[in-house]
Amino acid sequence: MENKFDFSEEQIKKINKTALAEKHQVSSQYVGQVLSGKKVKSKTSKKIKEDAQRILNILGDPIMKIEVINPEIVTA
Repeated sequence: MENKFDFSEEQIKKINKTALAEKHQVSSQYVGQVLSGKKVKSKTSKKIKEDAQRILNILGDPIMKIEVINPEIVTA
């Protein structure tokens, strides 16, 4: 089972990328790429996304967490 976070552009603007970058010892550009979905396959990117979700929850703008059980069944 895979967890996927989808952040809107407005939500990404609300997240302090510099703070997340310092916490996870990466660049703020990397954080931006993770949040926009360009970098997704590492433990660090997963932790960044989880922290971003926590920030949005605090701000009252949570995202939906989608659990993909069988990607062959999911259609648009």
